[in-house]
Amino acid sequence: MPVQDDNKHKKEDFFFEHDEDKRRQAVQTSQENSVKKSQKLLPILSTKAEIHQNRINTLTEKIAVREDKIARNETKIEKLTAKADRLEDRNTMLKNTLGSIPVVKKLIESNEKKITDIRENKIPTRQKKIEQHKSKITQLINKRDSIEHKLNRVLALNDVLKSFSIKFNKERREVFTDAMDRLNKSNTDCLNDKISALNEQKSKLIEEYNNPHISAVDKYNLQEKITNISERIDTLEDKVHKLSRPDNHFAEQTNDFVDATMLVTSETVAEAVDKEEIRLTDVAENIFNSADKVEELDKSEIARLADKFNYLDNAEVQLEDDYNSIDGIINNGSKAELEATKKELSETLSAMKDVVGNKYMMQSIKDETAKEIPKIEEQLNAVKKALDNIENTKDDYKLTDFSALIEKDSFKVNPEYYRSLSKDECHFESMTKQQALTVMTELSKADIQFSAVSRGNDKVNITVDEKDVPALNDIMQVSIGKTATRDFQRPPKSEIQPLRKINPQYFKSLKPDEKFTNIESTEAARGIIKELEAKEIPYSAAVLKNDTVVVTVSNRNKKSYMEASSSIKDKLVEKCFESDKAVPQKQNQRAFFSRDKLKKEAQRIKNKGRQNTPTKEKHQGLE
Repeated sequence: MPVQDDNKHKKEDFFFEHDEDKRRQAVQTSQENSVKKSQKLLPILSTKAEIHQNRINTLTEKIAVREDKIARNETKIEKLTAKADRLEDRNTMLKNTLGSIPVVKKLIESNEKKITDIRENKIPTRQKKIEQHKSKITQLINKRDSIEHKLNRVLALNDVLKSFSIKFNKERREVFTDAMDRLNKSNTDCLNDKISALNEQKSKLIEEYNNPHISAVDKYNLQEKITNISERIDTLEDKVHKLSRPDNHFAEQTNDFVDATMLVTSETVAEAVDKEEIRLTDVAENIFNSADKVEELDKSEIARLADKFNYLDNAEVQLEDDYNSIDGIINNGSKAELEATKKELSETLSAMKDVVGNKYMMQSIKDETAKEIPKIEEQLNAVKKALDNIENTKDDYKLTDFSALIEKDSFKVNPEYYRSLSKDECHFESMTKQQALTVMTELSKADIQFSAVSRGNDKVNITVDEKDVPALNDIMQVSIGKTATRDFQRPPKSEIQPLRKINPQYFKSLKPDEKFTNIESTEAARGIIKELEAKEIPYSAAVLKNDTVVVTVSNRNKKSYMEASSSIKDKLVEKCFESDKAVPQKQNQRAFFSRDKLKKEAQRIKNKGRQNTPTKEKHQGLE
């Protein structure tokens, strides 16, 4: 069982100071901007890759043409050799039989001339052409190899930039380290190609310099050229020595080092984009120079940079938020919202298919994208179905008797009211159909506006305005023996970044299908965590904004968690009712307050800092 973090301040101090919060937000915004700027290079890299690939294809075709010519010449040489051999055999036969006849002598002489022409002229000419073609093929292959090195550098740099936007830490690091190791090799190959080309130029100049017929003035000019080329070769060799790393250098580094390197790399590329200094050779070299700076830092500074980069730790939560948001639109959205969602999903699906079909994209990214396509297609189909059914949805749900409506498998009550509320004003409650029937009836009697929608599996969601939550709380408590949850909806994306993590290693050790996650209030979370620790149940927690804490346990400990949660929340509810207990009413007095009195009571409770018990649906993917 994983060891729990026994550092007391990590368990009790659930929030950083406000200044620290603002700093983290500024860091996140800065890093997001760096990543977005670096992505501007992707179209350029894609174009470069296409140009290099076209050149490689052209050179390959030229090589194939030369190889075909060599094959034809070799075939011709074989035929000429066979012909010469036949003529020699014929002459031998003629000399041994009819060699004394003058006409035969002339025939023998003619054959000898043909043999000489074949062996001394035609065959050597063909052999010379073959040598020329082979020499040209060698040049074309060297040129193609050089362009392939450039293409590999472009593709590796493309994958480095692509890795910044990958949402999952493990996948992001794997793609980044693989791309950096490939960039290291291809960049070294490109530098060595330049050195080889300069050495070739230098050899030709030296050969010309040693020509005994060259003048002194020409020798002086040649010497200057040789010196300049030698200096350039020395510079390039220094770069190779400085920039090149061993194979799998980045893949063998720690996670903190990789994250810190990703941070400085993204900032380096963003700076180049800002200055419009987009020479790919310089960008690649600057990336390795930045990596050098990371290697010179101590472990604490590397860890700080790594933490600064990890603004995507909660990508799984953000992704789930997107899905939940779309589910909400499907269930309660207007026709305009559904149309907009349909368009957005269609564009997303098209972009994902482009990624899968892009031959220059990393295979791991293509595979990961392909896994998400069925989810997008499923939601797109659901949106289309909702649009098809929206015309058939009757707008007659402002009822006071919901008995007949509740029997339907699918229904909506007053969806216009839901659409009239902003996200901050909405408060949701989930309950069974029979409970919903009772609550909706009492809400109608109390003249409290609400919206409701069936969710399947005998579940109904009821939505009220946040200002009506105290009234809903009293109605639920009296009617069905439950207390309304307060203000613990999933935070928006901009606030999803944790302020504090507790035992994140345990969260990472669980597979997605092994996790049970709940969002709790700070007060409830403290009590639940104490009970989990008392029972020695491993857990992970992350403190978010809006007085909320995400607590995660394994599915096998779900029952124990729910028991602890229920116990703590019952205590909190009793505490709230004891502190807010009003003057006892007469036995036959109405069970519900008037709206004016409810508003006053809600304001009184709010001013006293009342905290209600939070409950939320299971959410996966905190880290």
